Amino acid sequence: SKSDGTHDQYQTCFSPWLAQGCLSPKTIFQELKKVEAERGADKSTRELFHDLVYRDFLRFMGKKYGNKIFQPGGILNQPPDPGSADKEAFNAWISGQTGCPIVDASMRELNETGFPGNRNRQIAASFLIHDLGVNWTWGAQYFESCLIDYDPCSNWVNWGLIAGVADDHTGDHKLNVAAQSRKLDPNGDYIRQWLPELRHLSDDQIHEPYLPPQKKAGGLSALNF
Repeated sequence: SKSDGTHDQYQTCFSPWLAQGCLSPKTIFQELKKVEAERGADKSTRELFHDLVYRDFLRFMGKKYGNKIFQPGGILNQPPDPGSADKEAFNAWISGQTGCPIVDASMRELNETGFPGNRNRQIAASFLIHDLGVNWTWGAQYFESCLIDYDPCSNWVNWGLIAGVADDHTGDHKLNVAAQSRKLDPNGDYIRQWLPELRHLSDDQIHEPYLPPQKKAGGLSALNF
């Protein structure tokens, strides 16, 4: 699925068929080459080529590191803070009741369809790990149980990357969830679709309803879990 939107029109919907072996990535590649030959390359075809290459990268990571991708310490063998065993926070995340609209909308879509967008998955994962402080493997296992396009390498390596245990990058792996929400869903349409209880809020307020009206978008420190 594409990572630059929250709605169905931004997704190819190829991934469930790829995950089940019903569609070959080589077939997609060849068809893309035909499209580019007939109509020329554009942003959409380039991004889809990138997605296919990234899918292969994740599979090669799984092939190279084997069962390490499932371990709390990941492929680095250097476990970070293992995270809390806060089942209350974890259950709130699962049910889409954290109080963070874009996270809750993403989790409710996951629970109902098994197929949220890629960026929504990253936002939900980052929030669980870096804001709620819950062990990342709990989230990876839950995604495994829900996703209709579940692929071991794509799921576990991506979770490990967000947790900071799947590469040697020393930067901050935490996403600014509020900023991501405003970028992906500027009018709040996606949030309203999955959180009807927030439909009455303005386009600006719906992203961070826990903040006073005069406070601008920022971090998530105002959340009270």
